[in-house]
Amino acid sequence: MSETKFNPTQQVERIREILVGREMGRIERRLVDLENSTTATTPFRREPDTEIRIANTQQNLQRETQELKVRLQKETVARQEEIKRLSQKLSKHETGASMSLASKESIEHHINERMDQVKDEITSLLDARTREILHHLQNEILQWKNQMDRDLQSIRDVKADKREVSSRFSRLASAAMEDNSNLETPEGYLL
Repeated sequence: MSETKFNPTQQVERIREILVGREMGRIERRLVDLENSTTATTPFRREPDTEIRIANTQQNLQRETQELKVRLQKETVARQEEIKRLSQKLSKHETGASMSLASKESIEHHINERMDQVKDEITSLLDARTREILHHLQNEILQWKNQMDRDLQSIRDVKADKREVSSRFSRLASAAMEDNSNLETPEGYLL
């Protein structure tokens, strides 16, 4: 076996790349997407209580996103410390020249298993949180839609009848021209 394959420095860099590099980039992009989606504005007119609910929802989502970000950063720091500890342990065994090939492979296997566990934990945490946020947003949108439907129905209920308005204007025009034949109606004068 070549000595470069078990170089502790290269192994530590490889572990860092696997744990931190690729996954953190994905996590950061997902967090930015979540933050951006919470600050997007809606193009329709809102009622005052709806605006308050929207503001509260946005604040809650931003707060929860920040908490998730802090937890992920703490988890990353803990993983980096674990990598350092394992790398020091690996270096100590390497310098003592008492470490056999089997024990090196065992440590490497342990590190790979732990990295897989960490990736799975972070992925499941993000997926669960994303599902929760999406469910919450769907409920809010449904509530806003129902409110808009109620507002539209109330507008439809209070609109004037076109025939009635036309009839009143005709009677007003007739009265303005002093047409005495159409002044008396069963509903009353000009009504």
